[in-house]
Amino acid sequence: METLAPAVTDLVDRLDPHPTYVTGRSWDVLAANRAARALWTDWPALPPAERNMLWWTFMDPAARTVLIEWQTEAAAQLARFRAAAARHPDDPEFGSLIQRLHAGSSEVRAWWPRHDVAPLRSGTKRIHHPTLGDVTFHHVVLQLADNPEQKLVTFTAEQPDQIRLAQMLAIGS
Repeated sequence: METLAPAVTDLVDRLDPHPTYVTGRSWDVLAANRAARALWTDWPALPPAERNMLWWTFMDPAARTVLIEWQTEAAAQLARFRAAAARHPDDPEFGSLIQRLHAGSSEVRAWWPRHDVAPLRSGTKRIHHPTLGDVTFHHVVLQLADNPEQKLVTFTAEQPDQIRLAQMLAIGS
């Protein structure tokens, strides 16, 4: 089981109300603050095998509603994951996840043979939330110095949307 330094977990929490999460080497979600859990899913409430960004994107029907540009996001995510998996060709954890995704997702079965590869990068994501509506977030991906396989991803919206997100979280507290 991959662990995360307590200082990183504390940082993720302190970045609230800016949605922030950390993924591990096989893209398991190792930490997520309240804003990220409110926008994507409540990662700690999921069974351990489902606390994975790729698994959520392809296997949770809610992802197709949350990610406004689901097909583009999912294809890009799979290409970035392929790059990560290529660094660990004999790792059973990657092999198991890829096998499970193939078994459960027709898109993975169709897209994986294309051999698309993409690097990690910052950018923009459009998220739909039932209360907030559609929100465009700019995100930054940071690799952790102590473990470069772990990535901290943090999101910022335009000020009016960021304020509404903070207010929603304050009401829900």
